[in-house]
Amino acid sequence: MTDKLEAMLKRYEEINEKLSDGEIINNQELYRSLMREHKTLTPVVEKYSEFKNAQKESNEARQMLDEGGLDAELKEMAQMQLDDSRRKIAECEEELKILLLPRDPDDDRSVIIEIRGGAGGEEAALFANVLYPISTPAAFSLP
Repeated sequence: MTDKLEAMLKRYEEINEKLSDGEIINNQELYRSLMREHKTLTPVVEKYSEFKNAQKESNEARQMLDEGGLDAELKEMAQMQLDDSRRKIAECEEELKILLLPRDPDDDRSVIIEIRGGAGGEEAALFANVLYPISTPAAFSLP
């Protein structure tokens, strides 16, 4: 998993460099495709950075505890930091697993949904209005 995340981080950095290039800005089609890829990589890269920071904090706290020679307060604070960072690592791992799931190619497409009261008369129309309230009263009328 970390190899894939490192590759994504590297690609994200490459895209950031390309987006600042004047030639790419002038090529609207290439610029648009890079921006789309940047948009899809951003949440993964941000969560991976959070994951790496939590690992770093965990290692620092563990090192402090292993060295010893700490008074009771510092030892308690280091233990709390270690526990918090372990919890954060577990949360980040779960979120990264979800973020790494393959995307559906139709995710970026628009959709039209029709909400209307069908069989059921006035109650169905009221329920449809609860699902999607319309701000103009002329657009919604009861039978």
